[in-house]
Amino acid sequence: MNKQPVIIIYYDKDTRLLREVKAGIEEESVYYEVLKYEGLNCEALASEASRNSLLGIGIGIRYKEINLSVDKISDPLIKVPNAELKEARLIGCNAARYAKGLPLK
Repeated sequence: MNKQPVIIIYYDKDTRLLREVKAGIEEESVYYEVLKYEGLNCEALASEASRNSLLGIGIGIRYKEINLSVDKISDPLIKVPNAELKEARLIGCNAARYAKGLPLK
């Protein structure tokens, strides 16, 4: 488990979506950690990431799918099965806003 309060991003394959998710988080000035994690579906990646985050916030990226999970909620907070770049940035932004207690966009 990470000892720093960061959003954790688990991804299966490096995609342009990963870059956009990170950019969205950075726009809100929140820290994150990115780790390659193979063998799980997108929802499981996000769920595992949220359990390992001190903030309780995790993002899973697999191919074109992105999930945002919060450890206090059993289902993904946001689930986008065929994400575009703009949606990926917005998911990153919303993850950071959730961490800061701000309304989602």
